Amino acid sequence: MKIKIVAILFVSLLVLLIQFNQQDFTLETTSVKYVSCEDLDELSVTDSNLKASSQLRDFINGGSADYKIRDYMYGNEDSIDTLSVILNALPWAIMFVIFIFSFIAINFCYSDCCPCCDFCRCERAKHRKDYFILILASIFICLIQVAFSIAGIIQQFQYTDSILQIKCQATKAVGDVQYGVPGYPWGGFTKLTSSLENVTLKLNDFVTQTNTQVKNIKIDNIKSSYQSLQSENQQINQINVQINGKQSYYVSQQALNYLVNGISTNQGQFVQNQQQSLVTNQTKVLETIYDGIINALQGVISNSTQIVNDQQSTTDAIDQSYSKINDASDNLIKYKSNIDDAIDNKQLRDAIQGVLLSFFGYALFVSLIVILALAFLLRDKNGCNICLCIGNWLFALIIFCGYLLCIYFSIQVTFQSQSCSFIYEVITVDTTLNQIDIDGDVKNISQTCLFGNGNLLSIYTNTSWLDSVNKLNNSINTFTNAASNYNTQLASGTSLLNNNKAFINKLATSVLVDEVEPSSYNSGSQNESFNVKFQMSTKLACSSGDQIVEFQNNCTSGNSFYDASTGQDFPSTIPLCIQSCAFFYKPSAMSSRLATCDSQSFNNVSSFLNTQNQGWKPVLNKQNQLIQDNQDVSNNLTQNVTALQTYVVSIQDYLKVTTDPTSGVLSQVNCSFVSKSIKRVSNAFCVDNLLVSYQIYIFIAMISTCMFISTFTLFRIYINVNNIKQFEKYSTQEAERHTDFQQVPLQEQHMQSINDPHIHVVEQAQPLPQSNLQPNQISQRVEYVYNSQQQQVQQQ
Repeated sequence: MKIKIVAILFVSLLVLLIQFNQQDFTLETTSVKYVSCEDLDELSVTDSNLKASSQLRDFINGGSADYKIRDYMYGNEDSIDTLSVILNALPWAIMFVIFIFSFIAINFCYSDCCPCCDFCRCERAKHRKDYFILILASIFICLIQVAFSIAGIIQQFQYTDSILQIKCQATKAVGDVQYGVPGYPWGGFTKLTSSLENVTLKLNDFVTQTNTQVKNIKIDNIKSSYQSLQSENQQINQINVQINGKQSYYVSQQALNYLVNGISTNQGQFVQNQQQSLVTNQTKVLETIYDGIINALQGVISNSTQIVNDQQSTTDAIDQSYSKINDASDNLIKYKSNIDDAIDNKQLRDAIQGVLLSFFGYALFVSLIVILALAFLLRDKNGCNICLCIGNWLFALIIFCGYLLCIYFSIQVTFQSQSCSFIYEVITVDTTLNQIDIDGDVKNISQTCLFGNGNLLSIYTNTSWLDSVNKLNNSINTFTNAASNYNTQLASGTSLLNNNKAFINKLATSVLVDEVEPSSYNSGSQNESFNVKFQMSTKLACSSGDQIVEFQNNCTSGNSFYDASTGQDFPSTIPLCIQSCAFFYKPSAMSSRLATCDSQSFNNVSSFLNTQNQGWKPVLNKQNQLIQDNQDVSNNLTQNVTALQTYVVSIQDYLKVTTDPTSGVLSQVNCSFVSKSIKRVSNAFCVDNLLVSYQIYIFIAMISTCMFISTFTLFRIYINVNNIKQFEKYSTQEAERHTDFQQVPLQEQHMQSINDPHIHVVEQAQPLPQSNLQPNQISQRVEYVYNSQQQQVQQQ
């Protein structure tokens, strides 16, 4: 009868398990936790989690970095070596087989009490104290099962959440690729395709504006005018100033070469008097004014024209990029939809939670029932012995499921550990990525996004058109800077040209005497007698005390300085210090004023200075012409700069959709964010889920192992309890038989003992005297008889 009850219970649980695994089964229970990605907390992985995950992977992988998944990904293996993974599950498979045969063996042993089973034969308890320690051991083991079952029930929620976290992070990673990442230069495929469409539209407008406006900017005319201006400047250096048939002293000292080119080769008195400080290198002045702005104009125009010429190739490249990215976007949308469906798959989540929750829940429930039954046995309650039998069968069913789960989880954590080790290697070591045997485009994309510059667009198509736009944008920036400095540089350069003109004008008006300073003022020097400056200082001295000087600091103390360039008449003050330019500004007044002076010296000085003035006049005229032409060139250039500035404003829309740092297409193609997304997914898979999976694996393994041990201890307890029941029943019958036996004559007792199969082994024993037979002696006799009978049965 008991065997039938156990069989019915076993079949009922088996049917329930089959129904649970059917796809159309829905577990309606409030204990199942349903969450979505919005309900999950943000994935947070600490350094301690990462360290624990790394140590766990090293432990599972045996501390070796040589695992089969790497060989497969490198293309060294045709398929993943599943044997190495299955070998990790082999111990549990062996335990599963051992359990099946052991359980069958102990049931046969119990049913037949075969003499080959020492385990059964030695379990012949006569008193409860014989199995008291066994009961305590079973309770302790069941308490361990209870602890791990409770921990498993709690942890299984984290396990299902970790699975959902993987899917959520994968979905988020796909969403990042599709829709962009805030704070990263990646706008997503959706925005990128829209931007490419906009680029094509704005390119057409750009071509129209360029053809309309740039043709009105005569850059060649500007460059030609500037070259003519430089030629004029060089012509000044080519003028040979003659004074009284001789080359000008200042010209011989490279004054014009210094003024035009900034070069002075002769170190004469001109240098010593620091007259160079009065002039500036006009070639450099003109270069400062025009080179930067003209080159900037040329750069903008050239780059704009190049983009117009490349319009067709640019359009083709954009269309090609758009097509490839759009295909990738469609695939991502489908992939994201599949992931969303997986996340919303309530039946799948029910199955995962239901299997684990049922396993741990049944293990907890059965363990508590067994503990309760064992507790009753400790209090001499025999009625719950059947609970041990039922619990033993339920333990067997749980162990059956537990070992299957152990096999599954051992394979999972092994494969997962190797995969994670390889994933972390791929995302941190570029050489590993290079060795993977994958599609070339995929490898290029991964290499670019993980270790390269992150420009994903360059992988999909030729981006030379973007290079042209970047060049244009850079040239516009250069032009903008040059235009902002142009007016300042023009004003400064014009001022320097006028300063140079003032220097030339001093030579053309006798302010400066174009002659070397006398080496000595000693009277009688033959060389000095022909020196104009010497004659001005000595022989031209008049009786009135007037003095002719080149510079004011040459005046004799007590003479009043007179500057004839002011146009004022000679003052009546005597004596005067008259500057040499008076010969140019007031030639007739000088003749009258200096009538009392040495006439020969006066004529010499007057003739020299007049000749000097005439000699420097062509230089002055050329300088004036240069200044005027510079003004004309600058005016024309200013008009073209204004026109180009207007053009630059008109093409800003095209520049914005291509090169704008916040909204242009170039601001949206950097896929460096992928490393962060991959790390989020890998952390969810390799840290969060791996650690929880291993904990679940350990819990199931501990529960299954404890129950495996419990099946033997409970079986022994069950046999002992049954044995005691039989012994007590037999003892009672023997006591009654002994009482009846004492009431019949001795001859009949002897005959009964012969006929009684239960006591024929002691038929030769002498009966105790009736008056001395005590109850304890009866019990000892019964035990002796019972043991003898059991030994005889086993020997037969």
